[in-house]
Amino acid sequence: EPVAVRGSENGAAPFFSPDGKWIGFRLGTRLVKMPAGGGTPEVVCEAAGLVRAAWLERNAFVFADDGGLRQCSMTGQMTTLLASPAGESFNLPHGLPGDRGVLFSIQRDSTSRLAVLDLRTRAVKELDIAGRDPRYVTTGHLVYAGPDGLVRAVPFDLRAMQAAGDPVILDEGIPVELGGALMALSRT
Repeated sequence: EPVAVRGSENGAAPFFSPDGKWIGFRLGTRLVKMPAGGGTPEVVCEAAGLVRAAWLERNAFVFADDGGLRQCSMTGQMTTLLASPAGESFNLPHGLPGDRGVLFSIQRDSTSRLAVLDLRTRAVKELDIAGRDPRYVTTGHLVYAGPDGLVRAVPFDLRAMQAAGDPVILDEGIPVELGGALMALSRT
């Protein structure tokens, strides 16, 4: 049974910390965090516009906004621009294990492709995959929603940060909207 999280009223776009003890979410124009059991939201940083975020292992948020991919630490409200799009939009980030990189979608016109940002070099590498909402799971796979409503998994090489095989279909009929695929997935 769903349980309301006390203190999260008017919150949107929630995401868990890697240890599952905290929830981050958008509250107005801010990204906030609070204990998963409820409490008082703590402001982490300003994030105007339609923002989707992920919680990195090194205790920072990475988020996509109209200007690109940004990062903010829990120690202050300073944000850092990691990558800026050219004639497209970046969205739906997901941190890779060890904070090696960030998976995300690149939206160009009516098409969406998967990409990865190397957090060490800040280089963006487009993957040859049409889809959105990329997530890495501990089996060594990249799971994503295709434009056809099919959820697929493809082996993913963390070291090279690229797909390493052929995708297989996991599920079908998943609604895919501008805000992402209507699915939830744990790292395991």
